[in-house]
Amino acid sequence: LESVEALGFALDVMLGAYAKVVVEDYELIHPIVILPRHAESRPFVLEVFAGSGRLTRHLRAVGFDAWAVDWRGGRFEPETPAILFINLLAADDQKVFARLLDHPNLKYVHFAPPCGTASRARELRVDKYHHGPPQLRSEEYPLGLPTLGRDHPELVSRVESANTLYIMTANAGRILRGRKVPWSIENLRESYLWWVPQMRELIANRDVKFVIFAHCAYGGRRPKQTGLLHFPAGILDDLRAECPGVSASYTHRSEEH
Repeated sequence: LESVEALGFALDVMLGAYAKVVVEDYELIHPIVILPRHAESRPFVLEVFAGSGRLTRHLRAVGFDAWAVDWRGGRFEPETPAILFINLLAADDQKVFARLLDHPNLKYVHFAPPCGTASRARELRVDKYHHGPPQLRSEEYPLGLPTLGRDHPELVSRVESANTLYIMTANAGRILRGRKVPWSIENLRESYLWWVPQMRELIANRDVKFVIFAHCAYGGRRPKQTGLLHFPAGILDDLRAECPGVSASYTHRSEEH
């Protein structure tokens, strides 16, 4: 640890989280959150459920002191070494995360909770004879269908884990709103995440707003519709964009026609 401090890093005593920081040829994985030595005075931002940490990488490229947050078992290859490995399903790490949310220099948080169990794509048929993954939620039962345990017992724990993360995200938004710290929550436009009771309570606030954009409007090859719930209302209005439509020079990927 002394060698890490000598390289210009201070050790913030938030035990229980895992940080991986690469400094020149050094790599450290240790159950302590590593923050830059100037963290006591410099503002920082978080990307929670970061996956590859691409947003963090781009934010750091333009000068932000940004940190990705995700669990160690994620399936995406990290695009940045600035990752805090925090398992938000573990009680000890939840306490660490709460301390991060309460940090006086935290200035913005972006959340992208997993959408797999909340996707309405589960309601679609693959073809006349086959159905895709089973539907697990509905607007009436956003925390899980009452028949879930009977019909798909193997998926109950996955839905319950997602519920924990969804409720935690909504509660984090409420806490940050109380502290006047800007935030955004990303998910599919029609995700059942938005129907979780704690999320509905958050959405009901006048200073919280939705922005919806199509990925193809920003160069993507799919007309995927994403919703960004954010606080304070209006800060992400410029991201609103509709599908520009297909043309001689642009078409959607064939599976999205």
